[in-house]
Amino acid sequence: MDQRSRVVFLSLLFALASAAGCSFGHSRGGPSALGGGLKELGEVYAYRAKERKPPPRRLEDLVEFQDALGGAFEKVQRGEIVVYWGFGLAQGAAGQAVLAYEKNAESEGGEVLLRAGTVKRMTPAEFAAAPRSR
Repeated sequence: MDQRSRVVFLSLLFALASAAGCSFGHSRGGPSALGGGLKELGEVYAYRAKERKPPPRRLEDLVEFQDALGGAFEKVQRGEIVVYWGFGLAQGAAGQAVLAYEKNAESEGGEVLLRAGTVKRMTPAEFAAAPRSR
């Protein structure tokens, strides 16, 4: 599948999920822009797994998905979203490990992307106790 087809596929997937009423990361009282970015990042990981491609090992591996990621690409680039590179989605206990997270999650709590592909808000204590992709 060429890059344009990937972008169209991921954009349609995101639009359909939004239209179906799926919530993309909500924080105390309102939507979280980072939660949305983490959800989009998770969708890219799911797409790569479906295509039997290895998980991203560095930011450059996500360049072809930049349009589908929206602002998430820039957030990763600026360090606002931290990614454990080289790990993909997983099931079972491994699926509960943190794959990517909002930079301030450690100190203030925030949104995290788990290897199961789900986005979850964690307190600093929950984040400290959560397994990491290592």
